[in-house]
Parts: sequence; structure tokens; C-alpha cells
Amino acid sequence: MLGRFQHLLCSLLLHRRNISAGWSG
Repeated sequence: MLGRFQHLLCSLLLHRRNISAGWSG
């Protein structure tokens, strides 16, 4: 269960980073 949560959090962080990069670039 913890691994699943970690995966979700990591995915969310990556998604946020992608959006930030998109807005910046």
C-alpha cells in the first residue's frame, strides 16, 4: 500500500514539474 502511495506522489510531483516546465518554456 505504501509503495502505491509513493508511486502516486511521485507521479503527481513529476506532473507538476512538467506543467511548470511547460509554463516556463
